[in-house]
Amino acid sequence: MSGPTTVIFTAEPATVILAAAAIRAAEAVRAGYQEAARLHDEHQANAGENRVRQSAASASGQEALATAVDRAEQRFSRLCELAKPLGLATPLIATQTGPSPQEIAAYIEQLEAHCLSLEKSLLGDLGEPVAAPEQGLASAVIPEEAPAPAAPPTTTARLLARLGHLRPPPPPRGGGGAPPPPTTDPAPHPA
Repeated sequence: MSGPTTVIFTAEPATVILAAAAIRAAEAVRAGYQEAARLHDEHQANAGENRVRQSAASASGQEALATAVDRAEQRFSRLCELAKPLGLATPLIATQTGPSPQEIAAYIEQLEAHCLSLEKSLLGDLGEPVAAPEQGLASAVIPEEAPAPAAPPTTTARLLARLGHLRPPPPPRGGGGAPPPPTTDPAPHPA
């Protein structure tokens, strides 16, 4: 009697385990990339919100500072008015703090020097001759489109620049190689 015959083909267990592990690893990598993209988007959104909050805080801080200065100046003015009948207004006004004329002059001088150095730098970048500092950027021709900055050197270019002064490697031991080319370096190198 012959009946149905069942044949079961089984793969090698190690191959099945490795294939399953590779599938799980690929799924984990894909999930990791999706999570990284989600976190990046979340970070960008948070950074934008933080910029808006910081600029608003800075603006309200400047307003609060200006208000505090106004309040203090008004208070000082009221005290000076109260001191007038006593003849103490002039000494009080002399005690008022603020930037002295020397501090203001020093600030203006520093700002002018900084502006002059910036003008020279910008004119140099534009390729304009720096003829007279009083003309400055007024006579400069500003291009419609600024030239693109030079690309930073690649890692290979930096390494080659660092190794450029070295001699070529010595020939392999056993005398099977060609002699190294002569160098123009006058300094002797230890072998």
